[in-house]
Amino acid sequence: MNKLMIIIIICIKASIVLASSDWDTMIWDQDNWYKKQITVTGQVITNVTGKKAGILDANISIIELGMHVQSDDNGEFRFIDVPDGTYTIQIETEYFAPMQLQEVTIYEGLTSLSEIILFDQKNRFTQTEVNVLLHEERMKYDIDNDGKIGLEEAIKALSISAGFIE
Repeated sequence: MNKLMIIIIICIKASIVLASSDWDTMIWDQDNWYKKQITVTGQVITNVTGKKAGILDANISIIELGMHVQSDDNGEFRFIDVPDGTYTIQIETEYFAPMQLQEVTIYEGLTSLSEIILFDQKNRFTQTEVNVLLHEERMKYDIDNDGKIGLEEAIKALSISAGFIE
């Protein structure tokens, strides 16, 4: 009987505490975030392949706040608890040139940057660098240094690639 009384007293005290809470300022979603937070969402995509594709692991930053997130496999990202203001959003990826969105205003509520399309690819190698790399690779298999790969050299290259010799 004493245990039952203790449980009833705890329930009554908990209901008094909950009833006195300011429920208008709190609303919980599945991640337990509060209502008054501003969420900034968007998606980083490209059309370079001929169709829309999300960019995985793009680094998105709000420069003035030092906030950083990464995009998921659909290119989607989310900042949570961003104060009102005007900011610079920077997007950086491994294969595309960095992009900055200037004077993005965030004010009272959900803000969506919608789709951010990246199209300027980074120049990873110049044509001269590619030619030098190809020449160096060819020379690995040019046994007689004549600038050509003959039958004997092709057999050696195939043997190496098949793992028969190193």
